[in-house]
Amino acid sequence: LRGLGSADCHLRHGTVNPDCSFEVIHLPPRGCPNVVVDVGDSQDVESLHHKACRYFHESDNIQIVVVVRIYEKEDNGAMVVLVYHRNHDASDTVPVEGVSFGTAALRAELVQELIDMTHIPLGRLRGCFEGNAGDNAPCAAPDMDTYRLILPHRLVLAVNAEGGEVAPEYRGDAHDWNIDLHTLQTDV
Repeated sequence: LRGLGSADCHLRHGTVNPDCSFEVIHLPPRGCPNVVVDVGDSQDVESLHHKACRYFHESDNIQIVVVVRIYEKEDNGAMVVLVYHRNHDASDTVPVEGVSFGTAALRAELVQELIDMTHIPLGRLRGCFEGNAGDNAPCAAPDMDTYRLILPHRLVLAVNAEGGEVAPEYRGDAHDWNIDLHTLQTDV
């Protein structure tokens, strides 16, 4: 993969500038990369969700969208990451997973807003948030399983719109992309 920084994504109905994007090297240039990352500290969850939907609806190349919402200081450093995979039913773009991380639990009303705005089932949300019946420990150290994102290589390295065919250069030794959210948390 090659990081494109905040390079423009040329969508069917305009150009969007994500915070970060990645494309598969050795492929002819395409209008959009395979993986797009958008970070919002002033944008609300609803606008970030709509932006993620737009990436998929207006481009056949994008396979994964990662959205990070950084909450205000009054929420003690709470953050949420939402991961979207290409879904061929364009009317139903729902995150495949969400992780609440940071140095404090996400408040219950913000969890409900997240569910209401993105339609993510509570069972797909993990991490440190009020009302979590599972592992609710804060993201306090690297390599905590709860705070690790795994992006499937078949989507990260996809060469076709269906996300199933991996670039030939990577078929034998491709690995899923492992992201430790503690690293992100400490860098923000």
